[in-house]
Amino acid sequence: MDGFNFITVPVIVAVVYTGIALLKKATGSSEKVQRFMPLIAAGFGIVLGIIAFYALPQAMPATDVFTAILVGGASGLAATGANQIVKQLIKFKEKTGAQTEDGQSENTDEVQAGNTDEVQSEITEEADKDGENENAGGADTGKDEPV
Repeated sequence: MDGFNFITVPVIVAVVYTGIALLKKATGSSEKVQRFMPLIAAGFGIVLGIIAFYALPQAMPATDVFTAILVGGASGLAATGANQIVKQLIKFKEKTGAQTEDGQSENTDEVQAGNTDEVQSEITEEADKDGENENAGGADTGKDEPV
């Protein structure tokens, strides 16, 4: 059962993710708690890693307690990363607008207009930077400025 020894890592990630979600609901997404979520997740993962090491040593990819602590902490932090991925995907979906049945965005015109403005501002910024770079290289600007 060599493949069985890594089963605890995704289990710890799932349990920590669920625990963090419950903690957010219980605290009402308090700013103080939000700030310490990665630390809480790592600590919870460490505790679960130690428990898994002693309860199911054949299922834990660790040969000693220190390694179990590292595996648990990394799994807890992976839950934080998974949470951020979900959060960013939801934010992206809200930004681009809901899809209709035919796959078209309901606010296509708004999104396209916003993209055009963003692209135009990026082009302007790049042109400004290029102008600064040319002048910074000692190019003659036609002005008599002391060097």
